[in-house]
Amino acid sequence: MFSKVKKIKNSRNRLQLDAPYKDLLTQRSPVTRSSSGQSTRRNHHNRTFGNTFSVGLMPKVKTNRVKYPEGWELVEPTLNELQAKMREAENDPHDGKRKCEALWPIFKIAHQKSRYIFDLYHRRKEISAELYEFCLDQGYADRNIIAKWKKPGYERLCCLRCIQPRDHNFNTTCVCRVPKHLREEKVIECVHCGCKGCASGD
Repeated sequence: MFSKVKKIKNSRNRLQLDAPYKDLLTQRSPVTRSSSGQSTRRNHHNRTFGNTFSVGLMPKVKTNRVKYPEGWELVEPTLNELQAKMREAENDPHDGKRKCEALWPIFKIAHQKSRYIFDLYHRRKEISAELYEFCLDQGYADRNIIAKWKKPGYERLCCLRCIQPRDHNFNTTCVCRVPKHLREEKVIECVHCGCKGCASGD
């Protein structure tokens, strides 16, 4: 294929077209009459230069290659390790567990990934804003829960479902959001993610 392209390349670095496509480019356009009586000729959709087709008129090829920002090599090993643990948790057999308990390891690892990126940028200041936004856009961290961590009272929030009243009885929040000194039970586990307590004062 590439050898054939080289053969039809002319001295002006443009590709020539063989028949029958050459005839389509060299045929004369239909003549029309203007209001003044002068004859005009409509141009073809593609500009032609003699018997050649300009390569510069061809559309650009779009690629799906992801461009990683500077500093990605510093966070990639940890994110890959957490992603591997996520796959193991998804494939782990659920024998003897409640349906909700099967999802607890997945919620925990997802929380760790988001907390890792959050701490690197907002607390330790070790990654750039470009890399931080890249991790959020690519799904390596949860943008929504990070937005909650920035607000007072939600610094240790375990998951978003724990603060959604529609997911709980009596339209309240999860029991894990109750401070330890106000709990009637000392040992608790969140039904959604298995959290044992994420109140800010604990």
